[in-house]
Amino acid sequence: MGVNEVGMLQIFGVIFVLFIPGLAWSFIFFNKKEIDWIERIALSFGLSIAIIPLTVFYLNFLFKIKITLINISLITAILTVIPVIYHLLFRVLSARNMKYSAGDRKILFITRKFPPMKGGMETAAYELFMHLQVMANVELIKWSGSNKWLPLLLPYMLLKSIYILLRDNIDAIYLQDGLLAPLGLVLKRVFSKPTIITIHGLDITYKNRLYQLVIPSCVKRLDKVICVSNATKRECVKRKIPIEKASVIPNGISDKFVIKNNKKELRDGLSRKLQISLNNKKILLSVGRLVERKGYSWFIEKVIPELLRRRNDIVYIIVGGGVLRKKIRRLISKNNLEDYVFLLGKVDDEMLRILYNSSDIFVMPNIPVKGDMEGFGLVLLEAISCDLSVVASRIGGIKDVVKDGITGFLIDPYNRNGYIETINSLLENKDTCNHFQGRQIIEIYSWEKIAKKYLKEVHVMINLKC
Repeated sequence: MGVNEVGMLQIFGVIFVLFIPGLAWSFIFFNKKEIDWIERIALSFGLSIAIIPLTVFYLNFLFKIKITLINISLITAILTVIPVIYHLLFRVLSARNMKYSAGDRKILFITRKFPPMKGGMETAAYELFMHLQVMANVELIKWSGSNKWLPLLLPYMLLKSIYILLRDNIDAIYLQDGLLAPLGLVLKRVFSKPTIITIHGLDITYKNRLYQLVIPSCVKRLDKVICVSNATKRECVKRKIPIEKASVIPNGISDKFVIKNNKKELRDGLSRKLQISLNNKKILLSVGRLVERKGYSWFIEKVIPELLRRRNDIVYIIVGGGVLRKKIRRLISKNNLEDYVFLLGKVDDEMLRILYNSSDIFVMPNIPVKGDMEGFGLVLLEAISCDLSVVASRIGGIKDVVKDGITGFLIDPYNRNGYIETINSLLENKDTCNHFQGRQIIEIYSWEKIAKKYLKEVHVMINLKC
Protein backbone atom coordinates (compact mmCIF):
# COMPACT_ATOMS: atom_id res chain seq x y z
CA MET A 1 0.00 0.00 0.00
CA GLY A 2 1.42 3.38 -1.06
CA VAL A 3 2.12 6.31 1.22
CA ASN A 4 -0.73 8.28 -0.38
CA GLU A 5 -3.16 5.43 0.21
CA VAL A 6 -2.09 5.15 3.87
CA GLY A 7 -2.53 8.90 4.25
CA MET A 8 -5.98 8.76 2.72
CA LEU A 9 -6.98 5.92 5.06
CA GLN A 10 -5.76 7.91 8.06
CA ILE A 11 -7.76 10.94 6.95
CA PHE A 12 -10.83 8.77 6.41
CA GLY A 13 -10.32 7.23 9.87
CA VAL A 14 -10.14 10.64 11.54
CA ILE A 15 -13.28 11.80 9.71
CA PHE A 16 -15.07 8.58 10.71
CA VAL A 17 -14.12 8.94 14.39
CA LEU A 18 -14.88 12.67 14.60
CA PHE A 19 -17.97 12.85 12.39
CA ILE A 20 -19.93 9.69 11.49
CA PRO A 21 -21.08 8.63 15.02
CA GLY A 22 -22.15 12.19 15.83
CA LEU A 23 -24.01 12.42 12.50
CA ALA A 24 -25.91 9.22 13.28
CA TRP A 25 -26.81 10.43 16.79
CA SER A 26 -27.85 13.86 15.53
CA PHE A 27 -30.83 12.31 13.71
CA ILE A 28 -32.15 11.00 17.04
CA PHE A 29 -32.30 14.47 18.60
CA PHE A 30 -33.16 16.53 15.50
CA ASN A 31 -35.16 15.45 12.47
CA LYS A 32 -34.50 16.73 8.93
CA LYS A 33 -36.76 19.76 9.28
CA GLU A 34 -35.45 21.04 12.62
CA ILE A 35 -31.91 22.05 11.64
CA ASP A 36 -30.09 22.69 8.35
CA TRP A 37 -27.04 20.71 7.15
CA ILE A 38 -24.46 23.27 8.28
CA GLU A 39 -25.85 23.09 11.82
CA ARG A 40 -26.01 19.28 11.58
CA ILE A 41 -22.35 19.01 10.56
CA ALA A 42 -21.28 21.24 13.46
CA LEU A 43 -23.51 19.28 15.86
CA SER A 44 -22.12 15.96 14.55
CA PHE A 45 -18.54 16.93 15.34
CA GLY A 46 -19.62 18.17 18.79
CA LEU A 47 -21.55 14.98 19.61
CA SER A 48 -18.67 12.74 18.47
CA ILE A 49 -16.15 14.70 20.53
CA ALA A 50 -18.47 14.40 23.56
CA ILE A 51 -19.67 10.79 23.17
CA ILE A 52 -16.53 8.89 22.15
CA PRO A 53 -14.09 10.09 24.87
CA LEU A 54 -16.74 9.66 27.59
CA THR A 55 -17.53 6.11 26.43
CA VAL A 56 -13.85 5.18 26.22
CA PHE A 57 -13.20 6.67 29.67
CA TYR A 58 -16.05 4.81 31.40
CA LEU A 59 -15.23 1.50 29.72
CA ASN A 60 -11.64 1.91 30.85
CA PHE A 61 -12.73 2.93 34.36
CA LEU A 62 -15.32 0.17 34.83
CA PHE A 63 -13.88 -2.76 32.87
CA LYS A 64 -10.18 -1.82 32.56
CA ILE A 65 -10.41 -1.91 28.77
CA LYS A 66 -7.15 -0.64 27.31
CA ILE A 67 -7.23 2.55 25.27
CA THR A 68 -5.86 1.31 21.95
CA LEU A 69 -6.56 2.33 18.36
CA ILE A 70 -8.38 -0.94 17.67
CA ASN A 71 -10.59 -0.60 20.76
CA ILE A 72 -11.42 3.03 19.96
CA SER A 73 -12.35 1.97 16.39
CA LEU A 74 -14.63 -0.80 17.69
CA ILE A 75 -16.30 1.56 20.19
CA THR A 76 -16.81 4.13 17.43
CA ALA A 77 -18.39 1.50 15.17
CA ILE A 78 -20.75 0.37 17.96
CA LEU A 79 -21.71 3.97 18.72
CA THR A 80 -22.56 4.39 15.03
CA VAL A 81 -24.65 1.21 14.87
CA ILE A 82 -26.83 2.12 17.90
CA PRO A 83 -28.61 5.07 16.18
CA VAL A 84 -29.10 2.94 13.05
CA ILE A 85 -30.86 0.29 15.13
CA TYR A 86 -32.87 3.08 16.73
CA HIS A 87 -34.15 4.29 13.35
CA LEU A 88 -35.09 0.75 12.33
CA LEU A 89 -37.01 0.33 15.60
CA PHE A 90 -38.65 3.68 15.02
CA ARG A 91 -40.03 2.60 11.64
CA VAL A 92 -41.28 -0.72 12.98
CA LEU A 93 -42.87 0.72 16.12
CA SER A 94 -44.28 4.04 14.91
CA ALA A 95 -47.37 2.58 13.28
CA ARG A 96 -47.89 0.16 16.18
CA ASN A 97 -47.95 2.92 18.77
CA MET A 98 -50.05 5.61 17.12
CA LYS A 99 -53.30 4.13 18.46
CA TYR A 100 -54.34 4.54 22.08
CA SER A 101 -56.74 2.46 24.11
CA ALA A 102 -60.04 3.96 25.12
CA GLY A 103 -59.86 2.41 28.59
CA ASP A 104 -57.70 3.31 31.57
CA ARG A 105 -54.64 5.34 30.66
CA LYS A 106 -51.27 3.84 31.49
CA ILE A 107 -48.41 6.21 32.34
CA LEU A 108 -44.70 5.46 32.45
CA PHE A 109 -43.37 7.54 35.38
CA ILE A 110 -39.57 8.06 35.29
CA THR A 111 -37.71 9.74 38.16
CA ARG A 112 -34.11 9.89 39.38
CA LYS A 113 -35.15 11.49 42.70
CA PHE A 114 -37.10 9.19 44.99
CA PRO A 115 -37.16 8.17 48.68
CA PRO A 116 -35.44 6.98 50.78
CA MET A 117 -33.23 9.86 49.58
CA LYS A 118 -34.27 13.14 51.25
CA GLY A 119 -35.17 16.38 49.50
CA GLY A 120 -37.97 18.43 47.98
CA MET A 121 -37.84 16.73 44.59
CA GLU A 122 -37.79 13.29 46.20
CA THR A 123 -40.87 14.15 48.29
CA ALA A 124 -42.67 15.62 45.26
CA ALA A 125 -41.91 12.55 43.12
CA TYR A 126 -43.13 10.15 45.80
CA GLU A 127 -46.35 12.03 46.58
CA LEU A 128 -47.21 12.58 42.93
CA PHE A 129 -46.61 8.92 42.08
CA MET A 130 -48.65 7.66 45.04
CA HIS A 131 -51.62 9.90 44.20
CA LEU A 132 -51.49 9.28 40.45
CA GLN A 133 -51.45 5.55 41.17
CA VAL A 134 -54.91 5.84 42.72
CA MET A 135 -56.30 7.57 39.61
CA ALA A 136 -54.48 5.77 36.77
CA ASN A 137 -52.33 2.78 35.88
CA VAL A 138 -48.76 3.97 36.56
CA GLU A 139 -45.53 2.09 35.85
CA LEU A 140 -42.57 3.43 37.88
CA ILE A 141 -38.89 3.60 36.94
CA LYS A 142 -37.01 5.18 39.83
CA TRP A 143 -33.55 5.85 41.23
CA SER A 144 -32.86 6.61 44.88
CA GLY A 145 -29.10 6.89 44.85
CA SER A 146 -26.29 9.33 44.20
CA ASN A 147 -25.94 11.49 41.08
CA LYS A 148 -22.41 10.16 40.55
CA TRP A 149 -23.97 7.13 38.87
CA LEU A 150 -25.81 9.21 36.26
CA PRO A 151 -23.62 8.07 33.31
CA LEU A 152 -24.71 4.50 34.05
CA LEU A 153 -28.20 5.34 35.30
CA LEU A 154 -29.43 7.01 32.11
CA PRO A 155 -28.59 4.02 29.83
CA TYR A 156 -30.23 1.73 32.39
CA MET A 157 -33.37 3.87 32.41
CA LEU A 158 -33.39 3.93 28.61
CA LEU A 159 -33.18 0.14 28.34
CA LYS A 160 -35.79 -0.44 31.04
CA SER A 161 -38.12 2.13 29.43
CA ILE A 162 -37.78 0.43 26.03
CA TYR A 163 -38.56 -2.93 27.63
CA ILE A 164 -41.70 -1.60 29.36
CA LEU A 165 -42.89 0.29 26.26
CA LEU A 166 -42.49 -2.85 24.14
CA ARG A 167 -44.17 -5.04 26.77
CA ASP A 168 -47.10 -2.82 27.79
CA ASN A 169 -49.56 -0.55 26.08
CA ILE A 170 -48.22 2.68 27.59
CA ASP A 171 -50.27 5.80 26.75
CA ALA A 172 -47.94 8.55 27.96
CA ILE A 173 -44.42 9.08 29.32
CA TYR A 174 -43.80 11.35 32.31
CA LEU A 175 -40.33 12.61 33.31
CA GLN A 176 -39.89 14.10 36.76
CA ASP A 177 -37.09 16.61 36.08
CA GLY A 178 -35.22 18.42 33.31
CA LEU A 179 -32.07 16.29 33.34
CA LEU A 180 -34.16 13.40 31.98
CA ALA A 181 -35.20 15.41 28.89
CA PRO A 182 -32.73 13.69 26.46
CA LEU A 183 -34.05 10.30 27.60
CA GLY A 184 -37.61 11.51 27.06
CA LEU A 185 -36.80 12.83 23.59
CA VAL A 186 -35.33 9.48 22.48
CA LEU A 187 -38.39 7.60 23.80
CA LYS A 188 -40.74 10.09 22.15
CA ARG A 189 -39.00 9.71 18.78
CA VAL A 190 -38.97 5.89 18.91
CA PHE A 191 -42.41 5.18 20.33
CA SER A 192 -44.43 8.26 19.27
CA LYS A 193 -45.89 8.61 22.76
CA PRO A 194 -46.95 11.94 24.30
CA THR A 195 -44.13 12.94 26.64
CA ILE A 196 -44.58 15.29 29.60
CA ILE A 197 -41.84 16.71 31.82
CA THR A 198 -41.75 18.70 35.08
CA ILE A 199 -39.21 21.50 35.43
CA HIS A 200 -38.34 22.55 38.98
CA GLY A 201 -35.78 25.33 38.65
CA LEU A 202 -32.11 24.39 38.85
CA ASP A 203 -32.74 21.62 36.30
CA ILE A 204 -33.28 24.34 33.66
CA THR A 205 -30.91 27.07 34.95
CA TYR A 206 -27.86 24.93 35.81
CA LYS A 207 -24.79 26.98 34.91
CA ASN A 208 -22.87 24.81 32.44
CA ARG A 209 -22.43 25.49 28.73
CA LEU A 210 -22.91 21.91 27.58
CA TYR A 211 -25.91 21.47 29.88
CA GLN A 212 -27.52 24.67 28.55
CA LEU A 213 -26.84 23.56 24.97
CA VAL A 214 -28.45 20.14 25.41
CA ILE A 215 -31.18 20.19 28.09
CA PRO A 216 -33.35 23.19 27.06
CA SER A 217 -33.10 22.05 23.43
CA CYS A 218 -34.47 18.61 24.40
CA VAL A 219 -37.12 20.03 26.77
CA LYS A 220 -38.66 22.24 24.07
CA ARG A 221 -39.10 19.21 21.78
CA LEU A 222 -41.24 17.34 24.30
CA ASP A 223 -45.02 17.63 24.21
CA LYS A 224 -45.74 19.35 27.52
CA VAL A 225 -43.62 21.22 30.06
CA ILE A 226 -45.07 21.54 33.56
CA CYS A 227 -43.36 24.20 35.68
CA VAL A 228 -43.64 24.23 39.47
CA SER A 229 -43.84 28.04 39.61
CA ASN A 230 -44.23 31.12 37.43
CA ALA A 231 -40.55 31.91 38.05
CA THR A 232 -39.58 28.52 36.62
CA LYS A 233 -41.87 29.09 33.63
CA ARG A 234 -40.16 32.42 32.91
CA GLU A 235 -36.75 30.69 32.95
CA CYS A 236 -38.07 28.11 30.48
CA VAL A 237 -39.41 30.77 28.12
CA LYS A 238 -36.04 32.58 28.28
CA ARG A 239 -34.51 29.40 26.87
CA LYS A 240 -36.83 29.35 23.83
CA ILE A 241 -39.24 26.76 25.22
CA PRO A 242 -42.58 27.62 23.54
CA ILE A 243 -44.85 29.39 26.02
CA GLU A 244 -47.87 27.45 24.69
CA LYS A 245 -46.20 24.20 25.80
CA ALA A 246 -45.53 25.44 29.34
CA SER A 247 -48.05 25.50 32.17
CA VAL A 248 -47.73 25.95 35.93
CA ILE A 249 -48.73 23.28 38.44
CA PRO A 250 -47.24 23.82 41.93
CA ASN A 251 -45.95 21.13 44.24
CA GLY A 252 -48.40 19.84 46.81
CA ILE A 253 -48.53 19.27 50.55
CA SER A 254 -50.11 16.76 52.92
CA ASP A 255 -50.94 17.01 56.60
CA LYS A 256 -48.22 14.55 57.61
CA PHE A 257 -46.18 17.26 59.38
CA VAL A 258 -49.03 18.56 61.55
CA ILE A 259 -48.88 17.58 65.24
CA LYS A 260 -51.65 18.47 67.67
CA ASN A 261 -49.51 18.03 70.80
CA ASN A 262 -48.93 20.86 73.24
CA LYS A 263 -46.03 23.05 72.10
CA LYS A 264 -44.34 22.94 75.51
CA GLU A 265 -44.33 19.11 75.44
CA LEU A 266 -42.75 19.17 72.00
CA ARG A 267 -40.14 21.70 73.16
CA ASP A 268 -39.21 19.54 76.15
CA GLY A 269 -38.82 16.49 73.93
CA LEU A 270 -36.76 18.49 71.43
CA SER A 271 -34.48 19.78 74.19
CA ARG A 272 -33.77 16.23 75.33
CA LYS A 273 -33.08 14.99 71.81
CA LEU A 274 -30.79 17.86 70.85
CA GLN A 275 -29.33 18.30 74.35
CA ILE A 276 -29.98 22.04 74.03
CA SER A 277 -31.79 24.12 76.64
CA LEU A 278 -34.84 25.61 74.90
CA ASN A 279 -36.66 26.93 77.97
CA ASN A 280 -38.05 30.41 77.27
CA LYS A 281 -36.28 30.45 73.90
CA LYS A 282 -37.56 31.74 70.57
CA ILE A 283 -36.70 29.24 67.82
CA LEU A 284 -35.95 30.34 64.27
CA LEU A 285 -35.91 27.39 61.86
CA SER A 286 -34.52 26.88 58.35
CA VAL A 287 -34.71 23.66 56.31
CA GLY A 288 -32.74 23.14 53.12
CA ARG A 289 -29.45 22.17 51.53
CA LEU A 290 -26.40 24.12 52.65
CA VAL A 291 -25.79 25.83 49.30
CA GLU A 292 -25.12 29.46 48.43
CA ARG A 293 -28.58 30.37 47.16
CA LYS A 294 -30.16 29.53 50.54
CA GLY A 295 -28.46 32.59 52.05
CA TYR A 296 -27.58 30.95 55.38
CA SER A 297 -24.06 32.40 55.52
CA TRP A 298 -25.34 35.91 54.91
CA PHE A 299 -28.14 35.50 57.48
CA ILE A 300 -25.80 34.16 60.18
CA GLU A 301 -23.25 36.90 59.62
CA LYS A 302 -25.52 39.92 59.07
CA VAL A 303 -28.86 39.24 60.78
CA ILE A 304 -28.40 36.90 63.75
CA PRO A 305 -25.83 39.08 65.63
CA GLU A 306 -28.11 42.14 65.42
CA LEU A 307 -31.15 40.14 66.54
CA LEU A 308 -29.15 38.90 69.54
CA ARG A 309 -28.18 42.46 70.43
CA ARG A 310 -31.89 43.26 70.71
CA ARG A 311 -32.83 40.08 72.56
CA ASN A 312 -30.73 37.15 73.76
CA ASP A 313 -33.46 34.50 73.80
CA ILE A 314 -33.10 33.50 70.13
CA VAL A 315 -31.94 30.10 68.87
CA TYR A 316 -31.43 29.48 65.14
CA ILE A 317 -31.66 25.85 63.96
CA ILE A 318 -30.72 24.79 60.42
CA VAL A 319 -31.70 21.37 59.05
CA GLY A 320 -29.93 19.96 56.00
CA GLY A 321 -26.55 18.95 54.65
CA GLY A 322 -24.45 20.36 51.85
CA VAL A 323 -21.17 21.66 50.51
CA LEU A 324 -21.14 24.80 52.70
CA ARG A 325 -21.31 22.97 56.03
CA LYS A 326 -17.65 23.62 56.96
CA LYS A 327 -17.83 27.24 55.84
CA ILE A 328 -20.96 27.86 57.94
CA ARG A 329 -19.38 26.20 60.97
CA ARG A 330 -16.37 28.52 60.66
CA LEU A 331 -18.75 31.48 60.39
CA ILE A 332 -20.57 30.42 63.55
CA SER A 333 -17.27 30.13 65.39
CA LYS A 334 -15.95 33.43 64.03
CA ASN A 335 -19.02 35.29 65.32
CA ASN A 336 -19.10 33.41 68.67
CA LEU A 337 -22.56 32.00 67.92
CA GLU A 338 -21.99 28.41 69.11
CA ASP A 339 -24.69 28.81 71.79
CA TYR A 340 -27.22 30.29 69.38
CA VAL A 341 -26.85 28.67 65.92
CA PHE A 342 -27.08 24.88 65.48
CA LEU A 343 -26.53 22.78 62.35
CA LEU A 344 -28.46 19.53 62.67
CA GLY A 345 -27.58 18.05 59.29
CA LYS A 346 -30.13 15.70 57.74
CA VAL A 347 -32.92 14.53 60.04
CA ASP A 348 -35.74 12.02 59.72
CA ASP A 349 -39.37 13.01 59.14
CA GLU A 350 -40.30 12.55 62.79
CA MET A 351 -37.66 15.03 63.95
CA LEU A 352 -38.71 17.44 61.19
CA ARG A 353 -42.32 17.25 62.38
CA ILE A 354 -41.26 18.13 65.92
CA LEU A 355 -39.14 21.04 64.68
CA TYR A 356 -41.94 22.49 62.52
CA ASN A 357 -44.43 22.31 65.37
CA SER A 358 -42.19 23.59 68.17
CA SER A 359 -40.49 26.51 66.38
CA ASP A 360 -41.66 30.13 66.33
CA ILE A 361 -40.61 31.40 62.89
CA PHE A 362 -39.53 29.67 59.69
CA VAL A 363 -36.83 31.62 57.84
CA MET A 364 -35.85 31.24 54.17
CA PRO A 365 -33.28 34.02 53.51
CA ASN A 366 -32.47 33.14 49.88
CA ILE A 367 -30.10 35.29 47.84
CA PRO A 368 -29.69 35.58 44.05
CA VAL A 369 -27.06 33.24 42.56
CA LYS A 370 -26.42 33.18 38.83
CA GLY A 371 -27.32 29.82 37.31
CA ASP A 372 -29.20 28.69 40.42
CA MET A 373 -32.72 29.39 41.61
CA GLU A 374 -35.38 28.39 44.12
CA GLY A 375 -37.99 26.92 41.83
CA PHE A 376 -40.67 26.52 44.46
CA GLY A 377 -39.67 25.86 48.08
CA LEU A 378 -41.69 22.88 49.27
CA VAL A 379 -40.44 23.39 52.83
CA LEU A 380 -42.38 26.66 52.92
CA LEU A 381 -45.64 24.77 52.41
CA GLU A 382 -44.61 22.27 55.08
CA ALA A 383 -43.94 25.09 57.55
CA ILE A 384 -47.15 27.01 56.75
CA SER A 385 -49.20 23.80 57.05
CA CYS A 386 -48.02 23.63 60.69
CA ASP A 387 -49.20 27.21 61.37
CA LEU A 388 -45.59 28.34 61.55
CA SER A 389 -44.93 32.00 60.71
CA VAL A 390 -42.76 32.40 57.60
CA VAL A 391 -40.26 35.11 56.70
CA ALA A 392 -38.65 34.57 53.28
CA SER A 393 -36.87 36.37 50.46
CA ARG A 394 -38.85 37.89 47.62
CA ILE A 395 -37.13 35.83 44.93
CA GLY A 396 -37.81 33.02 42.45
CA GLY A 397 -40.62 30.55 43.11
CA ILE A 398 -40.86 31.62 46.76
CA LYS A 399 -43.16 34.44 45.60
CA ASP A 400 -45.65 31.83 44.33
CA VAL A 401 -45.83 30.14 47.73
CA VAL A 402 -45.71 33.05 50.17
CA LYS A 403 -48.42 35.67 49.79
CA ASP A 404 -47.00 38.69 51.58
CA GLY A 405 -48.91 39.46 54.77
CA ILE A 406 -51.25 36.48 54.31
CA THR A 407 -49.27 33.23 54.37
CA GLY A 408 -46.02 34.87 55.46
CA PHE A 409 -43.79 37.88 54.95
CA LEU A 410 -41.56 38.60 51.96
CA ILE A 411 -38.33 40.57 52.33
CA ASP A 412 -36.05 41.73 49.52
CA PRO A 413 -32.83 39.67 49.32
CA TYR A 414 -29.94 41.14 51.33
CA ASN A 415 -32.37 43.50 53.14
CA ARG A 416 -30.79 43.13 56.58
CA ASN A 417 -33.03 45.64 58.33
CA GLY A 418 -36.13 44.16 56.72
CA TYR A 419 -35.38 40.72 58.17
CA ILE A 420 -34.41 42.11 61.59
CA GLU A 421 -37.50 44.31 61.98
CA THR A 422 -39.96 41.69 60.68
CA ILE A 423 -38.60 38.86 62.84
CA ASN A 424 -38.39 41.07 65.92
CA SER A 425 -41.94 42.32 65.37
CA LEU A 426 -43.29 38.77 65.00
CA LEU A 427 -41.56 37.61 68.16
CA GLU A 428 -42.90 40.54 70.18
CA ASN A 429 -46.46 40.45 68.84
CA LYS A 430 -48.06 37.05 69.39
CA ASP A 431 -51.21 38.03 67.49
CA THR A 432 -49.27 38.33 64.20
CA CYS A 433 -46.92 35.45 64.94
CA ASN A 434 -49.34 32.54 64.59
CA HIS A 435 -52.09 30.91 62.56
CA PHE A 436 -51.66 31.68 58.89
CA GLN A 437 -54.45 29.20 58.13
CA GLY A 438 -52.39 26.03 57.78
CA ARG A 439 -55.53 23.95 57.18
CA GLN A 440 -56.50 26.11 54.19
CA ILE A 441 -53.01 25.73 52.72
CA ILE A 442 -53.31 21.94 52.96
CA GLU A 443 -56.67 22.06 51.19
CA ILE A 444 -55.47 24.37 48.40
CA TYR A 445 -52.24 22.47 47.76
CA SER A 446 -53.42 18.93 48.53
CA TRP A 447 -51.56 16.30 46.52
CA GLU A 448 -54.88 14.84 45.42
CA LYS A 449 -55.76 18.12 43.66
CA ILE A 450 -52.26 18.48 42.22
CA ALA A 451 -52.30 14.91 40.88
CA LYS A 452 -55.68 15.55 39.21
CA LYS A 453 -54.18 18.57 37.43
CA TYR A 454 -51.29 16.43 36.18
CA LEU A 455 -53.67 13.72 34.99
CA LYS A 456 -55.74 16.30 33.13
CA GLU A 457 -52.61 17.44 31.25
CA VAL A 458 -51.77 13.81 30.43
CA HIS A 459 -55.26 13.22 29.01
CA VAL A 460 -55.06 16.38 26.90
CA MET A 461 -51.73 15.24 25.41
CA ILE A 462 -53.04 11.73 24.71
CA ASN A 463 -56.14 13.09 22.98
CA LEU A 464 -54.02 15.38 20.81
CA LYS A 465 -51.99 12.35 19.67
CA CYS A 466 -55.06 10.30 18.79
